Amino acid sequence: MKTLYSILMLISTLALALSACGSDNDKNDEVVLTPMERAAKADEYFKSAEDQRIQGLMLGAITAYASAIELNPQNSDAYFGRGRAYQSINSYRNSIKNFDQAIKLDTLNSDAFYSRGRSYQELENHASAIIDFNEAITLNPENANAYYSRARSYEETGDLKEALQDFSQAIIVNPELAYAYGSRAVIYTHIGMDNEAELDVEKAIQLGAEPTFLKTAISEIKRKRK
Repeated sequence: MKTLYSILMLISTLALALSACGSDNDKNDEVVLTPMERAAKADEYFKSAEDQRIQGLMLGAITAYASAIELNPQNSDAYFGRGRAYQSINSYRNSIKNFDQAIKLDTLNSDAFYSRGRSYQELENHASAIIDFNEAITLNPENANAYYSRARSYEETGDLKEALQDFSQAIIVNPELAYAYGSRAVIYTHIGMDNEAELDVEKAIQLGAEPTFLKTAISEIKRKRK
């Protein structure tokens, strides 16, 4: 059913685009939209794109975002939304291009910096990811996920001290962040702070972390440490 619904939504979006743009053969007969009508149509596409993205219909969302952007190229939210849609289908380079444009239009969009950092992270470009997480945190110091993600990049580059600090800060900002406790437990284990690691493992499990995977990871680190 979801596949059928996805197809219907995509057809609907394409039909909307055709109705706005007209066919190539009818260009001379096209109705020129007033600025108000153009803005309304762009908003209609944008809302359709957001709805489809939230429902997981990424291809339809990307099509609708493109139509919204064509009508209103200054809508930073449309570029941001399209970037998130591309990110959801693992098209990270395309997502970065859209986040670039969103940031160009709105330099205070902390979520765009964070999201672009996550795409860089997925491409294993941790230096660029850290720069974006830095900016996201500067703009929004209460973004626990930004601290957590920056910690993961520090961990990947071998900077365990910075990773430990950021995992701890993520927990301070959001004490219910189960995966931050689990990740910090891993760092503690790497540096031989086993008592602290055990406390974090217990807390992570209490908050819903999967116990078998976490305990196995900790045990493996201890084995390699000997």
